[in-house]
Amino acid sequence: MKILIINPNSDEKMSEAIQGTAHAVARGTYDVVCMSTPGAPSFIETYEDQVRAAPGMIQLVKEHEHAYDAFVVACHCDPNLDV
Repeated sequence: MKILIINPNSDEKMSEAIQGTAHAVARGTYDVVCMSTPGAPSFIETYEDQVRAAPGMIQLVKEHEHAYDAFVVACHCDPNLDV
C-alpha cells in the first residue's frame, strides 16, 4: 500500500518531521510519502489559511491519485476534507 500524507501548509521542516514519524510507524509494511502543499501558508491557523491551502491540496490529489492508494491530511483541523 502506498499512502500520500498531505501537509496542508508549506512548511518543509514540518513535512520532513511528519515523514520521519510516518516512516517509523510504517516500519516497512507500507510506503509513505509526505508532501507540503504548494502555494499554502506556512501555518494553518484560520479559516482563511484553510481556503488558501485548498487549491494546492486539490492539485496534490489530482496529480497523484493514480500513484497512491490512500491520502491522509496531516492537520488537527482536517482542512478541506469536504472539498
